[in-house]
Amino acid sequence: MEKSSINIQPIKSNSESHNLRKTELDYVHNEYTHLNKSIVLESVQDCQKRLEKIAKEKTGRAMQKKATPIREGVAILGKKTTIEEVKQMCDNLYHRFNIKAIQVHIHEDEGHIKNNQFKKNRHAHIVFNWMDENTGKSIKLNKQDMAEFQTIVADSLNLVRGQSSDKKHLSAMEFKRQEEERTIQNLREEKEKLQEKSKEMFQNLTKGKDFEKEQKESISKLDSKKEQLQKEIQELESLKARFLSLESIKRKKELEETKKELEKAKNDIKTLQINNNKQAEELKNVKDRANKAIVRLNDIIPRYNSLLESFNCYKNSVLTLQNDLKAIIVKKDENVIKKYADEFSEKIKKSRGMKM
Repeated sequence: MEKSSINIQPIKSNSESHNLRKTELDYVHNEYTHLNKSIVLESVQDCQKRLEKIAKEKTGRAMQKKATPIREGVAILGKKTTIEEVKQMCDNLYHRFNIKAIQVHIHEDEGHIKNNQFKKNRHAHIVFNWMDENTGKSIKLNKQDMAEFQTIVADSLNLVRGQSSDKKHLSAMEFKRQEEERTIQNLREEKEKLQEKSKEMFQNLTKGKDFEKEQKESISKLDSKKEQLQKEIQELESLKARFLSLESIKRKKELEETKKELEKAKNDIKTLQINNNKQAEELKNVKDRANKAIVRLNDIIPRYNSLLESFNCYKNSVLTLQNDLKAIIVKKDENVIKKYADEFSEKIKKSRGMKM
């Protein structure tokens, strides 16, 4: 499990600009700076002025120049340590020692390159208000308190507490210098690994002759297969050409048959048009004959009506004569019979003389 520790030192004049990346630093990988996170509750300058005022109010005298009411801690973080865990650590320290964090800065842009990969040196800079504002004096922590301080940091970050040491704690810049030395040592180890790898490659190179021979044999086999494939491709191209030729002949025949069918259809259409014209001419003649018959019929109908009327008159005359004849017969008057017989004969002659 990853280890954690925190190094507490009095705040330096350039700490805030360093923590907020307001100055250029040669050991910072700028492409990762955007991943840094900061929480600033109060600036160092404002906090210093406020604490000086409190010290004078509470003690009746100005704060001593050697006093360090603002201190900075550098805490080593794990690969997955979150800013929420760092905030919880600050809360735990405040409830235990009354030491309040006014700034938190998590840096993701420091580290070194190993195996072409960036190895982060994840750490947090915590700026503490180290004054008891009720008394106006700096908070005093003994060795046992500082040991507990380290334990709270590790437990809050879910990391293993580092080994306690009697050595004097390092400053923030010295801490970074040690990190750089570790980076150089890592690079040296990487160099040795590369040298070992180079030796292995050289040894493998001496074994490369057999491999080269095998490669040549493989290439020869591939060339043979290539020639065989080229022959097969040529045969396929020839078959393709023959197929296209046969297909072309077939299409040509189909085209000729289609043309013949079209020509026949044209002739059939032409014949139908001629027949239609003949039928139209015959229909016209029929219509003309019908019209003439209608004209004749219209001429005959009045004449027929006239004849019918004459026939009715003749019929009535015949009936009258018949009645008269019956009367004469009854009387048996020969003169009268002769008279009516002559009149009847005359009427008969007249009626027969009528023209149709």
